[in-house]
Amino acid sequence: MRGRALQPVKAFGLGLALVLLTGAIPSAAASRPAASQTRESVRWPVTRAAVPARLAAASATPTAAPPVYPPPGGVTLTNSGGNLGAAGGHTWTFTGFDLSQERKLYWGPKGGTAVGLAFDGAIDTAGETMTYDATQPDLAAGKEHWSGSATFNAATWLTRFTLSVTTVSGTAIPLVDATSVGITTGAGAVMLVTGDFKATMFMEAQPPAGTFGPPQPAFDAAVPHTDKGLVTSYDAGFYSIQPRLQVLPALANGAYGGYTTVAYIKNNGSSAANVFLAYFDKSGAPVGNGDGVQIPVNGSATIRQDNGNAFPAGGAGSGIVFSDQPVATFVNEFAPGGLTDATSYTGIPVPAGVASTLYAPAIANGAYGGYTTGIGLLNMGTAATDITITYRDASGNAVKTQTLTAVPGLAYRDLYSGDATLALPAGFAGTATIISTSTPPQPLAAVVNETGPNGQFSSYDAVAGGHTTLYAPVMLNNASRRRAQRSRRALTCRSTRATPPSGRPPARPVIPAS
Repeated sequence: MRGRALQPVKAFGLGLALVLLTGAIPSAAASRPAASQTRESVRWPVTRAAVPARLAAASATPTAAPPVYPPPGGVTLTNSGGNLGAAGGHTWTFTGFDLSQERKLYWGPKGGTAVGLAFDGAIDTAGETMTYDATQPDLAAGKEHWSGSATFNAATWLTRFTLSVTTVSGTAIPLVDATSVGITTGAGAVMLVTGDFKATMFMEAQPPAGTFGPPQPAFDAAVPHTDKGLVTSYDAGFYSIQPRLQVLPALANGAYGGYTTVAYIKNNGSSAANVFLAYFDKSGAPVGNGDGVQIPVNGSATIRQDNGNAFPAGGAGSGIVFSDQPVATFVNEFAPGGLTDATSYTGIPVPAGVASTLYAPAIANGAYGGYTTGIGLLNMGTAATDITITYRDASGNAVKTQTLTAVPGLAYRDLYSGDATLALPAGFAGTATIISTSTPPQPLAAVVNETGPNGQFSSYDAVAGGHTTLYAPVMLNNASRRRAQRSRRALTCRSTRATPPSGRPPARPVIPAS
């Protein structure tokens, strides 16, 4: 908006769900989840750099996200013993997990280069980087082995590494082949995290005519030597099985002159859903603490974006819903003052609803007596991308092309059809095609909002593809409000707004009874 009091749509393009509200925004008390829900403020569980990796792993069949530390929900780490190359090795103890942030959590090596030993001050050759021993009998006993070689005093020493995992009380925890659980980093074997555990790491080295033993005593005893120093390395991380995702491309806390949103989430799963709503700004960075909530089967949660956990006052951006159960989501948008139309859009599922090319079938700049649109756009990808928006008239002719350069992963963008720089013709009514043009292209999600000259406010989701057959559950021709309410009472599907062929402005949407 940036000061356009009469055209407050600038960045706010959201999908029409036929759930429109008028009147004041409900109070925080009125929208508080029921007592049967568990609600708490949850800090953003991973670093900014780790967020794209978590999202990249999301798919219809959840796979393991690349490794991070700390894990989602945090952990406490304590150390004991000497270094990896000393007698007895080194032990890490992990306690205090919050396992509600993912469907499953695994721990193990970060990848195929996670283990190494060198005597010359740097792990920089193939042998010094150890290789996972794929054929080994000890996984069920909580052990995995890596092996390699390193040059010391002009001779080649064999090296090996053993990882052992147990409960805090000492009971072995079985390891599993990493690829069998969707981890493709070359991690070898990993452990399913079900609670607190210990991990003990042993490095060993064998001289040409000797036996395996701790490398540090051997290095210290071999005096004089010309090698620079003993280096041992083990790099581990947590792999989360990515929760199901829903995208809310445009959310606000009093932005654009006072627009505020409220998100609604229903648990459609077979058990209680652990849900986390994370917020992102124009740089792609997480914003605020985010909102965590546990929702019972068939229950729902109401999450306001002015509750202190989302954007600062006057802020806008996007939201991503993480859940370990299938959920349905939608967002109510309230105009400044709450005295005119409100509007709603449905959450966009990942990956089905996102794509590198999106279509917005109704775009306007002062059309039909004053209707203007705005697009709320999110780069759902893991990398920055250029984005091209092509505006076409009713005949399919390209009228304007708009380019967004290097939009970061997870970044939000607001596009106003009435922007003077864009310069769409006055009275323009047409379409927009939104394309990620980088290589590789990145998935996008978007919604379109439309405001009218008398406070009208409506929305629809930009779509990832077309169909040869479409269904319009409700069609009206000067129908009464009461009749329209009855005809829509049972509707729960998403629909889009149609522009009357006569050129008259669309009728004000009818408020459904339920």
